[in-house]
Amino acid sequence: MSEHVTVYADTDRDEVADTLAVLENAGIPYTLVDITRDEDALAHVEKLGFTQTPVVEAGILSWAGFKPDLIAALAQSQTPGG
Repeated sequence: MSEHVTVYADTDRDEVADTLAVLENAGIPYTLVDITRDEDALAHVEKLGFTQTPVVEAGILSWAGFKPDLIAALAQSQTPGG
């Protein structure tokens, strides 16, 4: 079963664009949330303890920054039999 993926971002920084590109290339659907326009989302990211974006959340897994290795592991876990 695949986890819903949410990406929280605040700018058009390279790390955000790179994260979105790798998610798309891996075929992982995601929801993008702009934390500069959504106070509840910003509070959620702060509650998680992250101070940089992007923040990627997939079920119980979450991380901040561009982490292609974690995206690859997420893609593997979402592949049937993976």
